[in-house]
Amino acid sequence: MATDVYFGICPNVPADFKTGSPTITITSGVATFSTAQTGDLVGIGTVIDYDIDNKIAYISGKINTSIWSVVNGDGTTPSNVTGVTVNSISHPFTSFSSALAGISAIIGGKNLVTLDLQLHIVGYCRQDSYDFDNTRSTISYTADSTHRLKFYTPENTSTQCNFDHRPKNNGTWDDTKYRMIPPNILNNPIGLIQFNESADSITMFFDCEGIQGSMQNYWSEYSARFIHGSGLPNSTFNVSCCTARFIRGTHKPGEAERAFWGWRGAGGQTLTNSVHNVFNNVAYIDEPLLDFRGFACQIEIPNTFTANIYENTFINFRGPCQSFNSPNTNIWNVKNNVFLYTAAAKFRIFYGTWSNNIWRDADTGDSNDIQTSQTDAQLFTSATGSEETWNYTPKEGSDLLDKGERLTGLTPDMSGDLDNPPGVRPFGAGWDVGALESQVPGDILPIIYRRRGVVSSGF
Repeated sequence: MATDVYFGICPNVPADFKTGSPTITITSGVATFSTAQTGDLVGIGTVIDYDIDNKIAYISGKINTSIWSVVNGDGTTPSNVTGVTVNSISHPFTSFSSALAGISAIIGGKNLVTLDLQLHIVGYCRQDSYDFDNTRSTISYTADSTHRLKFYTPENTSTQCNFDHRPKNNGTWDDTKYRMIPPNILNNPIGLIQFNESADSITMFFDCEGIQGSMQNYWSEYSARFIHGSGLPNSTFNVSCCTARFIRGTHKPGEAERAFWGWRGAGGQTLTNSVHNVFNNVAYIDEPLLDFRGFACQIEIPNTFTANIYENTFINFRGPCQSFNSPNTNIWNVKNNVFLYTAAAKFRIFYGTWSNNIWRDADTGDSNDIQTSQTDAQLFTSATGSEETWNYTPKEGSDLLDKGERLTGLTPDMSGDLDNPPGVRPFGAGWDVGALESQVPGDILPIIYRRRGVVSSGF
């Protein structure tokens, strides 16, 4: 079994956020502090500097605020010590990009399989605003199904951390939780989370869970995607419980492209035998894309892959899913999603299953689709609120209610939602389509930054 290693990232983190002036005793990988460590940034991936020779250990689990499990950077067990001084408690990295660049030196390389490690990169509060033009967060590690790379926010205050750092609240943006916001997007294309574009030999197994990302300042034809990559065959990607927003900047109409998830070809790279699971995410654009290119999920490689797009809510994208030159060996399984305020009449080119999706379009759709129009079977009642934040309430009798399909036997388990763990997703009672859910149809649901003046009559 692979050894787990943990590295925390916290932008603008204090050099030392320990509570009091504790000593530490470590016995067989269990660290006991003389003073309870109660700070909201303490948790898995936190680095502890201790003793007169500056020994280093990383928190790998929480027992209580005084007792934590710890490992060395390479996953081995730290030597026992008794009652030595804690010099500092902090996070080892200040951004996702610096973690990607620096972790390999600590663990001894980038091939997690040969190192027999499972890598956890854990995001904590405060804004990760590294400049993509200078330090692109390109992921070039090698992983497999038992040696995964995991990027997520901690939420379990019993076993992981002191404070829940995962944004929830039905997908609304939360400035009190970890978030990735680049200052500019000037490359073509660019992903907030981006995979290697030059090595088809790399195999990746990647989990991304509970990450917020915001993209803005589009220039000319340059594109923006929450997660982007080229090639990487024989790989698996799981993207879940994330919130992404695309904010209008300077762009040339008809040429600014945006996508929550997108893959493209470069230098003949392939996606052969890769699986992409995109589930329980919320993504939105702050304007309706009537004349811009923007697809919630997009693939530009004519090759063999499987894309499972389950139980997401995508708002204001021009279209739901798009393939370029897709052969019938590319399989899309698109189920239980909400595609709200899509604009294009012809929006998808794929083979596979399309069922129980809520969408708005002039197209005729496929069998088992749930269609709505601007004039009947409205998804939501009237919107209210400030200019930036709108509240939507699912309308009684809406097609959102009691229409989803119970998705069973999936790996990973996709039966949870943004606010609930797998296995407890509402089904057959209330709202069970999309990532934004409610057991009671009348609950108010704050969703997105939607500007006044562009919402159709009745909304």
